[in-house]
Amino acid sequence: MLLLPNFIYRCVKWSLAISTFLIRLVPINYINVFIFIGMHKILKIKLIFLFTICSLFVKASIPDSILLKEVKIVEKLIVKKKRAGLKFQKIDTLVLSNLSHRSLSEVLSENTPIFIKTYGRGSMATASFRGTAPSHTKVLWNNMEINSPMLGMVDFSLIPTWFMDDVNLSYGAASVKKSAGALGGSVEMTNKADWRKGFSLHTLSSAGSYKTYDQFISLNYSNRKFSSKTKAFYSVSDNDFKFFNKDIPASVDLKTGEISHETQKQKNADYKKYGFLQELYYKLSLKDMVSFKIWNQYSDRSLPQLSTNESNDKDSDGKLILNNINNQLDRSTRISSSWKHYFNKSNLKVDFGYINTNLDYYLDVKQNRGEKKVSNRVIDSESKIDTYMAKAELTGNIKERTRYSLSGEFSANRVDTKESVKKTGYKENRNKESFVLFMQHQWTRNISQNITLRQPFVDEKADPLIYVSALEYTAGEKKQFKLGANFTRNYNRPTLNDLYFQPGGNPDLKPEDGFTYEGNIGYTVSGKNYDLDLSTSAYKSDIDNWIIWLPNDRGFWEPFNLKNVKVTGLEFKAKLKGKLFNDLQYRLSGNYAYTKSINHGDGVTLGDQSKGKQLPFIPKHSSNLLLNIEYKDWFINHNFTYYSERFTTSSNDRKKEQAGRDLYPYYMNNISFGHRFLLKKKCLAEIKFRIDNLFDEDYRSILQRPMPRQNYTLLLDLKF
Repeated sequence: MLLLPNFIYRCVKWSLAISTFLIRLVPINYINVFIFIGMHKILKIKLIFLFTICSLFVKASIPDSILLKEVKIVEKLIVKKKRAGLKFQKIDTLVLSNLSHRSLSEVLSENTPIFIKTYGRGSMATASFRGTAPSHTKVLWNNMEINSPMLGMVDFSLIPTWFMDDVNLSYGAASVKKSAGALGGSVEMTNKADWRKGFSLHTLSSAGSYKTYDQFISLNYSNRKFSSKTKAFYSVSDNDFKFFNKDIPASVDLKTGEISHETQKQKNADYKKYGFLQELYYKLSLKDMVSFKIWNQYSDRSLPQLSTNESNDKDSDGKLILNNINNQLDRSTRISSSWKHYFNKSNLKVDFGYINTNLDYYLDVKQNRGEKKVSNRVIDSESKIDTYMAKAELTGNIKERTRYSLSGEFSANRVDTKESVKKTGYKENRNKESFVLFMQHQWTRNISQNITLRQPFVDEKADPLIYVSALEYTAGEKKQFKLGANFTRNYNRPTLNDLYFQPGGNPDLKPEDGFTYEGNIGYTVSGKNYDLDLSTSAYKSDIDNWIIWLPNDRGFWEPFNLKNVKVTGLEFKAKLKGKLFNDLQYRLSGNYAYTKSINHGDGVTLGDQSKGKQLPFIPKHSSNLLLNIEYKDWFINHNFTYYSERFTTSSNDRKKEQAGRDLYPYYMNNISFGHRFLLKKKCLAEIKFRIDNLFDEDYRSILQRPMPRQNYTLLLDLKF
C-alpha cells in the first residue's frame, strides 16, 4: 500500500481517469505503441515527481489513503511496412534534381550498380541488371509496365528525368510483387501530387557543347481537393563531336610499318526530342482519391555510322558525302488512371492504363547509277504497338503482426510490324494475366518474414508458379543492424521479336526459368552530425534456357536457348552525409558490383566456344562514387564511374579482341558547381556549370560507337 497526501491523490486520480477515457475512446490496436512508448515515459516522469514530493511529507499526518492496483504495460508488435529480407534502392532526390536535364540512363549509370549499355550520345541506352539481359529488367511507370512486348526492353535514353518525382530499384526477388520475368530486377518510376496550395512555376534552361539546347518547364496548381502538374521539355543537338578513330588507319609508313590514325567529326548524329506530362489529382472525399496522367513524347534521331565505315565519298570541293543514312522516329503516348479508397484497416487501389508506341526506322544507301549516285532505301520498317492494362490491389493488416496484399492484373498487347522493302513483318497479339498474394508477418520485435506468390497466365495458359520467400533480422535503433535472406523462382517468356521477327525469329524457343538465392547485410548509424548507411548483398542465379541472339550460317542473327547460365555477384553500397559545421554540408555515396555471368551450356552453333565464358557486354567490375559539398549558397558535385573490360564475342577470344574488337576499361569523371540566390525576392535562382568527361577520356560503351570527349553545359534554374 502506497500512502499519498490528498492533493497528490487527486492528481493521480484525474490522470488515471483521463487515461482510462482515452483508452476506451480509441481502439486498443491503434494505441498500443502510443501506450508503451509515450505513456510509459509520461508515467515514469510522474512517478519520479510523486516519490520526490512524498519524501517531503513522510512525517506529516495522513488523513486519507488509496490502494493503487498493479498496472501492466505490454508491448504489441506492429508489422513493418517495408518488405523484409529484400533489397531496394531509392534514388536520392538530390541526384534527380542535379540530373533533371538528363535522361534516366545517366542517372542509373552514375548512381547505381546497373550497367547501362549506350549506343552513343543521344542514342539507345539499355540496362543490364545483375548480369542479365536488357529484357530481364522490367520498368514500371505509376504501377504500369512499359517494356516493349516486341523487344522486351526499354530505351532509357527516351525517359526524361525531369518528368519523374521518384525512382526506385527493386533487386532480384523484390521485383516479383509488381512484375514477372524480371530476372535481374525492376526500375519503378512514380509521379505524385503536390498539395502545396496555389501556383508554382519551375523552368530549367541549358546550353551545351555540339549545339545542344534544352528547355524544361513545370507548372503546378493545387488547392485543398485538387492538384494539377504540367511538365514539358524540348531538346535538340547537332551532336557532331570529334573523336579519334582507331578503327580505320589514316596512313601507313612503308619503312617502319607504323599505322597512324586521324581525328574525325561524327556525322548524321543529330537529334530532336520533345514531350509533355499532365497529372491531375482529385480528392472525392476523405477516403477516396482519383488521378489521371498522360505522357506524350516524340523523338527524331539520326543514327551515326559505325567508326569502321569506309563507304563515304567526297565531292569536287572535298565535302564528305554520306553513303549510308540511318534514322529512327519514336512516338509514344502513355495514359495512367487510378482510384484509391481507404477502408478502416485496408485500402483498395484500381489502375487502368494504355500505351501506344510507334517506331519507324529507315536506312538509305547511295548506289552508283551510271555517272551518278542515287539514294536507295534498303530498309523501311514501321512498328505499331498498343497495350491495354488493368490492375486491382487490396492491401491491409490482419491485427498488428500481419500485413497482406491481394492483386489481379491484366494486359493485352497488339503488335503490328512490317518492312516495306522486303515485304516482311508480323502481326501478333498476346494477353497476360497474373494473380498475386503477398503476406508479411512480424514474428518477434526483431524477426520478420514475407512470402509472395504470383500465378501468371499467357493466352489463357498457366505458367509455372513464381514465388518468393524472405526473412529478415533487425537489431538496434540508433545503430541498426539488418540481416536478410531470400529465395525466388522466376519465369520469363520470349518476346514477340524472339518468336516472330523476320528473318531470324525462332518460334521453338523455350521460356527462361531460373532460381535466385540472395543474402544481404545492412548497418545504419546516426551520430550528432552525421548519418552512415552501409549494405552488402551476395546473390546467385541459376537460369535455364537463357535466350541470346547469335549470327547463324545463313547470314543473319537468330535467337537461341543456352542450356544454363549461372550468375553470381557481390554488391556493396555506402552512404555518408552530415555537417562539418553549420554552413558546410556534405554527402558521399558509392556503389560497387562484382558480376560473373557464365554460360554453362554446350555450344549452340558450329565452332561455338562460349562454354565457361563471360556473356558479352557484361563487365565483371563496376563502381561509381558521388560527392556533394554545399557551403551556404554554393555547391559542387563530383561523380566518378568505372567499368572493367567487356567482351564482344561469346568466346571471349582475346586474340580477336586485340585486333580492335575490345571494349577496354574506362574511368569517367563528371563535375558540376553552381550558386543559388534570390531574384527579386520571389524567385529562387540557380546557375550551374557542368563538365562531362573531365579528364578527356577516350572510351566506348559499344563496339565501333564513339563517345564524346570533354564537353560542357551551362544551366539556369528558376523557381517561382
